[in-house]
Amino acid sequence: MDKKKILILDKDKDICRGLEEYLKDEYDIFQCSGTDNILATIHENNIDLIITDIDLPNGYIYKFLDDLKSSAARIPVILMYVYFDCTQRMEDIIRNMVDAIFLKPFDLQELKKRIDLLLYPKTFANSSL
Repeated sequence: MDKKKILILDKDKDICRGLEEYLKDEYDIFQCSGTDNILATIHENNIDLIITDIDLPNGYIYKFLDDLKSSAARIPVILMYVYFDCTQRMEDIIRNMVDAIFLKPFDLQELKKRIDLLLYPKTFANSSL
């Protein structure tokens, strides 16, 4: 069975490396630290799930999520961010555009459980997440 593919989108390369190290045994991991060609990367690599930081250049998170929602593919999105008043307002606006939200720092085991639930819903349907 092929591994599911996860795209990690965060300008913090340490976050990207840490998540990749934690998830690489079970998933194929792709990373982007900028916003160039994100949608092309997603479609060319048949990405199954996206983990993204809320803090993308020029408020690109809104456009990115809107473009992703408009595309034919239904790809689950996990949003992560460091809490500030301004990011809370951003979260309130885009809450319905993502499948899960994690505040940094977050528990890697909880993130992994949510990834499994989003990628394998039938397997984890009776889970208490």
